[in-house]
Amino acid sequence: MADSILPDQTSFHHAVLRHLASNPDGDRQSNIYEAVAELLQLSPEQRAERLANLANLKYRHRAGWSLGVLKKHGYLNCPSPKLWKLTDNGRDLLRRYPNGFDGKTMYQIAREEGRATERHGPTQGEPEAADQADSQESPAERIDRAVAEIRGTVAQELLERIGRAPPVFFEQLVLELLHAMGYGTSKGSGACWWRWRWWHRWDHFSG
Repeated sequence: MADSILPDQTSFHHAVLRHLASNPDGDRQSNIYEAVAELLQLSPEQRAERLANLANLKYRHRAGWSLGVLKKHGYLNCPSPKLWKLTDNGRDLLRRYPNGFDGKTMYQIAREEGRATERHGPTQGEPEAADQADSQESPAERIDRAVAEIRGTVAQELLERIGRAPPVFFEQLVLELLHAMGYGTSKGSGACWWRWRWWHRWDHFSG
């Protein structure tokens, strides 16, 4: 699957914070999506990018995922359905990082917040590099990428098996494909059509 042409996920985090900082009374989720696109100066091509296997506009999904992540860590709250507001922690985070932050910084911030609010912090063997990489994609994007990889693997394996199969198997496969495409009203009629077609071509060239 091709890499996304959108800014990374942490850029969406920061844009959400900036937008809500300029709207102290909060804003509705649909407005936030479009405001974030404006703040990130997304092109028409970037706005049109979709997940390959899920019917979502990717920039809207990334903005929505940012809302969830920032709320989880206490930077936003949702006082009523679809209405989002910046918390004091969110304003403080924006003051500390007015020009944005990368995935590593966001990961460290999340760890600090977790240690400050929970009795038990993360374990020593935690896979920091993997978490940082994951912060650049939403869960749906990771699912989308995994589905594409699975499909690619299955397609390659299928082609290899077909290549190793005897000719009679390939002939039957073609007949099944023609039937699935609507040639003939039944498998029997599809087979008759196929045999007539090849007999006709052979007769034409041999004559």
